[in-house]
Amino acid sequence: MTDKKKNGGNGQNVGCTVKECRYHTAANCCSARQINVQNETAHQKTETFCATFENRLDL
Repeated sequence: MTDKKKNGGNGQNVGCTVKECRYHTAANCCSARQINVQNETAHQKTETFCATFENRLDL
């Protein structure tokens, strides 16, 4: 399987283990075209979050 197919065809190679997200793939990658990580006041990774997340059950 090519990397392009593994990551959802978007050319990115961003890991994701959030299975409830609509952009999660079986290869544990994110298939979103653009990823938005937010919290401009963050000083630690635990203070950031993926604003791209969309619950696959809400579709």
